[in-house]
Amino acid sequence: MMAGQGPAPIAAAFGALDRAGGPWALLRGEAELAAPGGDIDLLVAPDALAATERELTSAGFRVVPGPGRGSHRFFFAYDPTLDAWVKLDLVSRLEFGRYQQFSTELAAGCLARCDTTGRPPRLDPDDAFWTFLLHAILDRSGPRSTDLAGLAELATSARDDGPPAAAIAPFLPRGWTPARVIETAAHSGDGAALARLGRRLDRSWSLRRLPMVTGRIVLNRLLRRAARMVPFVGGQGLSVALLGPDGAGKSTLSAALADAFPVPVRRIYLGVYGRGLDGATKGSGGRYGLPGRLVWVWRRSLSAAWQRSQGRIVVFDRHVLDLALGAPGSGRKARLRRRLLVRAAPTPGLSVILDVPGDELFRRKGEHDPGSLEQQRSRYLELAGRLPSAVVVDAAADADTVRRRVIAAVWAAYGGARRG
Repeated sequence: MMAGQGPAPIAAAFGALDRAGGPWALLRGEAELAAPGGDIDLLVAPDALAATERELTSAGFRVVPGPGRGSHRFFFAYDPTLDAWVKLDLVSRLEFGRYQQFSTELAAGCLARCDTTGRPPRLDPDDAFWTFLLHAILDRSGPRSTDLAGLAELATSARDDGPPAAAIAPFLPRGWTPARVIETAAHSGDGAALARLGRRLDRSWSLRRLPMVTGRIVLNRLLRRAARMVPFVGGQGLSVALLGPDGAGKSTLSAALADAFPVPVRRIYLGVYGRGLDGATKGSGGRYGLPGRLVWVWRRSLSAAWQRSQGRIVVFDRHVLDLALGAPGSGRKARLRRRLLVRAAPTPGLSVILDVPGDELFRRKGEHDPGSLEQQRSRYLELAGRLPSAVVVDAAADADTVRRRVIAAVWAAYGGARRG
């Protein structure tokens, strides 16, 4: 694929990798270059990792932590035009197995031998065969049916005396040679034989490098479990408040965002009046007056902080910031009450103002009159100017267009929250 072809984030990613200055090459994911939907696996030089992350971040990609997965670094970008995610899986070492327990020294040689005449750079065919084979039989229980034809094609260029074969030969099980491996892979229908080879190679490699393999399994399993259980291991997440008048589409958008991101999303109701996401009356602390409502807001805020500490995105489809609009003619006591409630909750990492003209709001809900709705809209736009991190989204468009715009805005802010 030449530069400029395929989804825009992919072209941007290749430009970022070039600017980072180190050698890099495509490992797997050829089909994803034209139509994203899976991983694009890339091999990069270790000394270029820091520069690569900086360049990818500036190109719109955001890193999602993956503790306990060896040298894997996961980067995501969203293409609102295609409504698709582009996922890059960068590695600086070639490690195999479910817990990356089988480590090799092949990466530097593969990068030195890769073909840089095309776009993107690709591995030498011999290197491509062996790395793909080890991925298919060690990272999984066996090659998928879609892998077999690719392995058979690559086997025609594989060597039994090249650097990868020489590195793997000492770990092959008894009775297997590199030549036999290549011959077996060349028969694309013999997936069962390759699956058996994978199981035997796993045992043979483990026995020959028992301390190292066992240590890597234990360490990576612990790191993965810690990422699920311990705060701050997953990384800093983001809180997002959806703000706008009734009829702007907050609840519909909140539901649409629940499964829209490559990181977990939690929806929390933080309005002090009305009904929440589960239909139950919220802000029930109101029967205890202002102190009860303050306690309720604090509890919800603490819950949101916990979710963010796990690297998650918290979406509020109602927020106490709605009270910051005030009400025309309200008294001093009411203004003080609203001010205390607004300050009881931390300011969201991103506030999304859903902007809809008053006459459109009236058409959607049939409540109030277009003039008063337009005044309410103006107060939300004024609030956007006072918030430290706010984006105004034209929510008069259809729901799908609004969803795409908000996903792009939230993902851009997610990267900033993680850097902060």
